[in-house]
Amino acid sequence: MTETKNIKLNSGGQWLTSPVANTKVFCRETFTEDHQDIDTMIQEFAKDRILPNVEAIDKLDKDLSLKLLREMGELGLIGVDTPEEYGGSDLDKITACIISEGMARGGSASFSCTFSVQTGIGSMGIVFYGTPAQKEKYLPKMMTGEWVSA
Repeated sequence: MTETKNIKLNSGGQWLTSPVANTKVFCRETFTEDHQDIDTMIQEFAKDRILPNVEAIDKLDKDLSLKLLREMGELGLIGVDTPEEYGGSDLDKITACIISEGMARGGSASFSCTFSVQTGIGSMGIVFYGTPAQKEKYLPKMMTGEWVSA
């Protein structure tokens, strides 16, 4: 026989007044100088490189998307979650969030998806489950944008 546990869940607006946890809340005002620099970099990239090209990107200009992805690789924005030994920068999750949020400022869901595939499902499977040989073969070129995830 299976034992059932009763769990009290907050409903309605209770989550507004219930204590969350004894942790620090993540907000822009607490960014480190490095976080501020990354935030500025991705905002400028989105404004200067993605936003002016939204129409071409959304018309599936593959060469432009690849060029932009490679530019992001040159800036070190692709490998935030990848270990340094495989071409990444192995930074914290706050930095990854800053970059993801900054991508949205470019106004192209299509390019944000391209970037997310490269930095997420395209590379994280190799980071977490790949053999050392697979990691050495694929990740460094993926982090520069030379090789692109499907």
